Amino acid sequence: LVAATEGSKEFNDNMAKLNSAAESAGISSEKAGKMFEDMYGVLGDETAANTTVSNFMAMGTSTENLNSLLNSSAGIWAKYGDSIPLDGLAESVNETAKVGQVTGNLADALNWAGENEDDFNAKLAACGDEQQRQQLIVDTLDGLYGDLGEQYKKNNKAVMDLNAAQLDMKNSIAQIGTAFTPVLAMFTTFASGTNGVDGAGEKIGSSVGNILTTLTTTITSVLPTVANIGVEIIQSILNGITEHSGELLAAAGEIVMTLADGIVTVA
Repeated sequence: LVAATEGSKEFNDNMAKLNSAAESAGISSEKAGKMFEDMYGVLGDETAANTTVSNFMAMGTSTENLNSLLNSSAGIWAKYGDSIPLDGLAESVNETAKVGQVTGNLADALNWAGENEDDFNAKLAACGDEQQRQQLIVDTLDGLYGDLGEQYKKNNKAVMDLNAAQLDMKNSIAQIGTAFTPVLAMFTTFASGTNGVDGAGEKIGSSVGNILTTLTTTITSVLPTVANIGVEIIQSILNGITEHSGELLAAAGEIVMTLADGIVTVA
């Protein structure tokens, strides 16, 4: 419970930032949450997924364009990995659309795919306003990486589903941690301020009892989710083992022979 409480702080902070960015961009929390979940499926990293989605939402572009940018980002990630950080890419896309000059990680994404930076700057200069520059960037990235993004998501569906299940698990545990936070705060306060006070034990018992009732209700409500996710994760692992049983058996055989050779040598 203490670990869940500590872990819930970072998760809740990320969700609060995401919702604030969505509100500023005029996007519903449901749509923002879905985009975050999809990006987390690709990256497997809360903070990076949150920053990437938030920076794209800050552009104030359409949902269609946002989805296109996120798909192109998946393609860029598939090809270059950490060499082009997606949160930095999203920031540079936003900045480029504003200033009309290619900046940051966007330059790498264009240059490495064969798009001449000087030529692209000329195209930006020919645009009439920021909205047109946004559309140019969206369409260009889609042409360079859109198909790759779709292919990556198709080929890595199992990994993305597992990441999505882990995200659901984190959300459920964060709910438990949030519910338990007042209990920790109360014990800390009592430990420092109620030593030797008459009647303190009775008051503590009553207060903690009320909070634990709330906590139990929260845990009970999320346990089915936690259990289902656990089953899904186990099934994914078993499916993976089954699909690759031949390779695993071959590898196991090599390991056994290596161990056997080692034992003989030592003997």
